[in-house]
Amino acid sequence: MGMPREPTIFNKVNEVVKCLDVNVDPGGASWLHAIVQIEKQNEDDGRKAILAAFAGHRSCKHVFRRG
Repeated sequence: MGMPREPTIFNKVNEVVKCLDVNVDPGGASWLHAIVQIEKQNEDDGRKAILAAFAGHRSCKHVFRRG
């Protein structure tokens, strides 16, 4: 179920920061947890990426930033 959401999360995050990868993790039943890898350039990029990821997948419960 989560794979169709990876592109929507990627596109939303890429609107605010440079997104390198998105993975919807099986720990959240392959639906509720997302791992977002970004290229951090500013101090608040992580916060922006997390908020954008939730906008890209409204059912998501946890977003983890890597980068």
